[in-house]
Amino acid sequence: VTPVLALGLLFRDASGRGTRRLFPERRRFVETGAWIAGLALVLALPAAHNVAVGREFILTTANAGANFYIGNNPSNATGEYQQLPFIRANPKYEQQDFAREAQRRGGQVLSDRELSAFWFGESWRWVREEPRAWLRLLWSKLRAFWGAYEIPDSLDYHLYREFAPVLRLPVPGFGLLAPLALLGAALALRRPGWPRLLLLLVGAYCLSIVAFFVFSRFRMVVIPALYVFGAYAGVELARRWRAAVRGGAGTWRPALLATGLFLLLWVFVNVPVRARTDGWSFRTASVVGLPTRGETSMLGRHNLGVAYARKAKEVSASEEE
Repeated sequence: VTPVLALGLLFRDASGRGTRRLFPERRRFVETGAWIAGLALVLALPAAHNVAVGREFILTTANAGANFYIGNNPSNATGEYQQLPFIRANPKYEQQDFAREAQRRGGQVLSDRELSAFWFGESWRWVREEPRAWLRLLWSKLRAFWGAYEIPDSLDYHLYREFAPVLRLPVPGFGLLAPLALLGAALALRRPGWPRLLLLLVGAYCLSIVAFFVFSRFRMVVIPALYVFGAYAGVELARRWRAAVRGGAGTWRPALLATGLFLLLWVFVNVPVRARTDGWSFRTASVVGLPTRGETSMLGRHNLGVAYARKAKEVSASEEE
């Protein structure tokens, strides 16, 4: 999101007068340059490490191409993580397995940067051959990003709820926050200043995840911004309905339009109802006839079992010593 936010900082209208300059003031260049320099200082550490160890300039990690292929290939129908047939689903082995498969397909040993470029190329080759299938996949990923269901990977929110009483409290979750935030973003679209910077942040970050694949923990980065937009939507809805009750017939339209948009966004986020089949939301949706998609915590339980087995093995080995 750095390039998008940098442009937003350069050309933002902080005055609120709606004016624009063809060329930003010098102060804007200094502010934006200082922000980018701060990011560069942080990113320089892993980049320097990678140059020293791998003799290649890699900014952070070298698995961008592999991750892009996981989320953009002919066998991925959901846009979520999938275990490819030639990959062992373990961070210790994934890079090795991708390198082995790339060598099998291309016939040569690749460096880390070349390996990432290879898998980007494999994905784009499929995109060029099947553009409609890719667009459908992008739509599925967009729905998954904004969907109420917390998509698990090694961290399963729904499994953790069984062990953490605070997570079982009947408080609103993403299913309410997301439609409120989307409504707030729509209502704040024309406001200059900070709302547009937040819109840029949320939009750019959303696209960066949709371009790869979706997990619930990936979208946590923008949750603070969504709280701001959700709060703005709540205040604006209350203001419009207060004005409608106090005013005449003409004042009802803004309140009804905002409420109608919220209901449409709620459907976009919450339908079909994705939930564990033993949960109240899934059972309620089934009773009232809403579209459903049953989920389980099978993967989370498997990971938990593997962790227990590893711990038991460590304890056994220490006792033998």
